[in-house]
Amino acid sequence: FRSNSTVTELVSTYRKDNFVGQFGFIHATTNISPGLVTKINDINGVWAEGGYQWRDHRGYGLGVYAGIKPVMFTGGVEAKLPTSIDNRGNINYTNVSMNIQNPVNTYVRVLYTGEINRQASYILGGTIIDNGMYRAQAVLRLHF
Repeated sequence: FRSNSTVTELVSTYRKDNFVGQFGFIHATTNISPGLVTKINDINGVWAEGGYQWRDHRGYGLGVYAGIKPVMFTGGVEAKLPTSIDNRGNINYTNVSMNIQNPVNTYVRVLYTGEINRQASYILGGTIIDNGMYRAQAVLRLHF
């Protein structure tokens, strides 16, 4: 039996002048070889982001965005958990279903995209998430 996972994401984008908004829907299916975890049910989630961009005619400039990281609203795991041992030393298992639980996390991110020359551009960015995490990003793109 092969283990695999398939993720499908549908994204809708709205742009008007310098404003951009995006909404995403995520659907994931997972097939596993049963063990203690016997099944992973389909997972569905959503995310959203909106922002404002100050860009030149080539697409370079500053963007400021706020959003909600993916929130899963359906999905779970089925498992056989050991719950007792009989008088012969055999382990007894109980089937348990557990729903996915994840908090709603919001974030703010800033990106600056610039050009070094016709063959190279860069992205500098930072993200702050309301759970105290953060991310800094530096990307160099070479154009051939």
